Amino acid sequence: MKVSELEAQGSQEGTSNGAEETGCNVEELEAPLKAKEQEIHSLRSQKPDAEDLESERYSIWEKLQVPHSSITLFLCF
Repeated sequence: MKVSELEAQGSQEGTSNGAEETGCNVEELEAPLKAKEQEIHSLRSQKPDAEDLESERYSIWEKLQVPHSSITLFLCF
């Protein structure tokens, strides 16, 4: 064989071997990535909605308010 043929054959073998190694690396990286995506999804589903929190805050605030008529009656006595 000529040197150029051997070089061509070597580069072809190196390319296919490199692709296989890269494929393994991608698969190894995908597993932790999917786990993190699931964790993010789980945490987002647990986070309360801002509108719900605002309405709950307003409801509690209303319950804590003293009616003006009660204050007036208290001051008159």
